[in-house]
Amino acid sequence: MTYRITPADAAVVLIRADLPLTKERQLIATLWKNHRHVERRYQDDESLFARAIRRETLKQERTRDAEDQALLAGESDALETTVRQAGADPVLRYFQLIRLELLHVPGRVQRVMKLRTLLRDLGYKKRSPQLVRRINRALRQTRLQTLTRGQIPIRIEDAGLDTMIIFRLRPRRHPMWRGLR
Repeated sequence: MTYRITPADAAVVLIRADLPLTKERQLIATLWKNHRHVERRYQDDESLFARAIRRETLKQERTRDAEDQALLAGESDALETTVRQAGADPVLRYFQLIRLELLHVPGRVQRVMKLRTLLRDLGYKKRSPQLVRRINRALRQTRLQTLTRGQIPIRIEDAGLDTMIIFRLRPRRHPMWRGLR
């Protein structure tokens, strides 16, 4: 199944990038330029795609405000259930958004975070073998590589909780990355 860029995914990238309006418009045009990768109903009309992205951006900002209020009120379990009911594998979606960001946000070539932050973003406190398999599968599917400082390749299962992990786009065919899976 081919991944297609949805307005919701593009909205997340725009929110994370925090770009000025002119740069946002350029980013939307860049995303739509290769419209084979855009959801089918938006492949014929760039303005329709841009309007859908703006609607999603507003919706996600409102949702984020509601989530913040729910977290302050101590209702985090209800939020986690809502996220899991959304459909696709949240681990794969998380890394697809990172890939989209690295491909299309100008000047963004890597994403750096601690393993602890990654686990928290995914809604976990501990690293289980099943979660590590899901993360590794998602990294392979999105062709992201994991490095530590000094550009040293690292596997998720070998990283400490406070290890800074650098996510970069994996080169197409490089012999150094074949052994890491």
